[in-house]
Amino acid sequence: MVVQTEYRDLKLLQKRKLLIIAIAYKGIDEDSLKRSILIIKRGFLLASLLSAILQVYVILTAIRSIRRHASDRYMHIFLLNMTVADLILTGWGYPKELLLYFVDRSIFPNEFKFSMHIFLWLGLSVSALSLVLLNIDKLIYFKFPLKYPKIITQVRALILAFSTWIISGIFIASTFLIGAFQCATLYDVITLDDGINPDDRIALAKSLNLTFAADILEVENKGNGSYQVKIQECFGLEISDNGFKGRTLYILFVFAVCIIPVVSSLAVALYILKVVQAHRRHIAEGETLNDVTLIHTVVMVQ
Repeated sequence: MVVQTEYRDLKLLQKRKLLIIAIAYKGIDEDSLKRSILIIKRGFLLASLLSAILQVYVILTAIRSIRRHASDRYMHIFLLNMTVADLILTGWGYPKELLLYFVDRSIFPNEFKFSMHIFLWLGLSVSALSLVLLNIDKLIYFKFPLKYPKIITQVRALILAFSTWIISGIFIASTFLIGAFQCATLYDVITLDDGINPDDRIALAKSLNLTFAADILEVENKGNGSYQVKIQECFGLEISDNGFKGRTLYILFVFAVCIIPVVSSLAVALYILKVVQAHRRHIAEGETLNDVTLIHTVVMVQ
């Protein structure tokens, strides 16, 4: 039986104190803030599930378009690839994460919680890489319309789509295999009854209301019947002791899934805008459009 708990996870405790100070300063009571956060999380869960339904529709539409050869472009393959990755996020990853907010997380093994991070990372990376491929496909189609069928073939499009999963899987697997990230650790300083042996992890887990004794990593005697218990909680991740690896890989991941897709989308959009403006200027001047690229753009815009 646990007689006293002095603190639990110093970092979380410090954040909680700051939150309480901020609430007091703004004049918002803590219970109202918690209810607001709960409403937001429920709304996010509902939005994720609705988005998953729409993505299933997009996937089915993309498959029908690919089978019918509805276009001479293969953007449907990249779109299908991106939507499948998004479905992993909204249909499995995000609901799984949000579900753990509403239930007692200790009833789930750490393997279940850890797999949530794998699916989230995988879905984000594949979706981002697929968006980059879509942008490249548009750029080639507008810049080299006559060469497009030779540059982008169905086989090449499929190879590129599958490569996004392979590259993402290798990156994520290597990230965790080299120990760049690890499950978060919590610390409890507790005082135990004489009837509980600190070496008995099962009894200690019950006293801490833990479902799995394997979540207890180590127990350190602090004297006077006080013990510091290190608990593993895979709902959150933290950079391992070798912080350089974790920070470097995390920066690479953010650069790949956030910066590159945005920059590529902006660059392609600006190029298409430039072509359209040039086309409109030629029309205003009454010039004949001999540029095949401009003619192709007119067809696509209309």
